[in-house]
Amino acid sequence: MYPVFSQATLLPHPLGVDIDACIKGGVRSVELWLTKAEDHLKRHTAAELGKVFADAGIRLEAASYQGGLLGGTPESRASHLDHFKRRLDLCQALGIPILGLLPDLVTSSGKPAGERVNEAQVAALIEELGAAADWAEAYGIKLALSFRSDCPLPTNLQSAVALVEAAERTNLGLALDCFPFFNGPSKTEEIGLILPGKLFLVRVCDMPATLRELARESDTILPGDGDWPLASLIQRLKDKGYAGPVSVEVRNPRLWQVKPSQLAELAWSSVLRLLGQKEGI
Repeated sequence: MYPVFSQATLLPHPLGVDIDACIKGGVRSVELWLTKAEDHLKRHTAAELGKVFADAGIRLEAASYQGGLLGGTPESRASHLDHFKRRLDLCQALGIPILGLLPDLVTSSGKPAGERVNEAQVAALIEELGAAADWAEAYGIKLALSFRSDCPLPTNLQSAVALVEAAERTNLGLALDCFPFFNGPSKTEEIGLILPGKLFLVRVCDMPATLRELARESDTILPGDGDWPLASLIQRLKDKGYAGPVSVEVRNPRLWQVKPSQLAELAWSSVLRLLGQKEGI
């Protein structure tokens, strides 16, 4: 496994501040936050952006997130497809191998989140997954599907595994995000369901002891500062043969008050400790 810093950890700051913070904080690899990059590219080219990261010795390991392609209505999916293609262009230009994929908060029939889905809607979502993966394959990009407990499908790791398997695309895999994993209906045993080579990305954060019903992503803290069994999770993934990126992603407004370079350094150190490493590879 190797450590990655998610730019969502510095969410309020523009990309230029992020890059400077990563350089000063010793960060060696980054999960790009796409909306920041897109804003930056209003004034710069993708080649210029890539050179900035390359000159700083920072690798771009993943990009997040793409929504709008799964669930929703046909009209809403069509409106997101062009955006998706532009993001695939950007990932290809920057040499980013993995793009995070999010399900939407409505079902494919347009019903709001919280309502039960049926078999036809599941079949439609599998078709949508396959279509998205086919587009990404043309650009040489892998898609990493997340699950969300506030989404009708998939709400848990087991369902995400089943959907990815059903879509049958080699470049379609899973993202395991700690917040929905520990705070939702997923079970640790479901890690055993992940097929070899189908876990593309792991995102880590921590949480102080609290009722799941009260937990919010804005309450997440740095790995090792809370009560989740992160070391046990990492060991299980190692035992499964996972050797890919582990991205520290903490979206806590209180932490955003910390000096960006200091927060980047603290976050980078936390994921290094979690992985038992002295520095990133």
